[in-house]
Amino acid sequence: MRRVLLAIGLAVLAAAVLTACGKREAEVDVEALTTGNIALAQDVNQMRAARRKVAAELNRLRPSGTYLVVDTFRNRVRLMKGDTVVLEDVCSTGTNNSLADTASGREWTFRTPRGRRAVQGSAMEDPVWMRPDWAFIEEGEAPPDNPRERAEAGVLGKYAIPIGDGYFIHGTLYTRLLGYPATHGCVRLGDETLARIVKVARPGTPVIIY
Repeated sequence: MRRVLLAIGLAVLAAAVLTACGKREAEVDVEALTTGNIALAQDVNQMRAARRKVAAELNRLRPSGTYLVVDTFRNRVRLMKGDTVVLEDVCSTGTNNSLADTASGREWTFRTPRGRRAVQGSAMEDPVWMRPDWAFIEEGEAPPDNPRERAEAGVLGKYAIPIGDGYFIHGTLYTRLLGYPATHGCVRLGDETLARIVKVARPGTPVIIY
């Protein structure tokens, strides 16, 4: 009987607090109230409401079809269909290192771009890498004037999927570095994972990078 009366008393106290605060529709954590910490109960309710709001926003933004998610913090890639994980594997993303060319004053930061992007075209098979200026400067060489001297085959793996602004999702010769930040901004995948993604990634397929 005492427990019942205590529960009724706590309910009355909760109603009084909500009325005083103008929050009649809020949820109250009764367990927190038993400790006498009303402020804690209110904080918990606010966090719960915030979590529901974020979850609803994520559901609204989540693509409904096939899309890719790249986690640059854990160096993981997920192939998604709605809220279902079709495939998950390690990848390599940007090192976030910087390179400065003292001769020209140019500087590069090798960071994988965050945000929502999309596949920009069909995957290129057996792609040839046209080495940019920084690739030569990094090796202590002067960038060549002849474009033919920039072409390098085999280093991007079997496929390269363009995601805009010169960035690609592609294969790698350095499979031992998968799972670590090791690139100049592109996303590197193992051959098997890349082959599966190429089969379903079409122009316009969303790519979410964070």
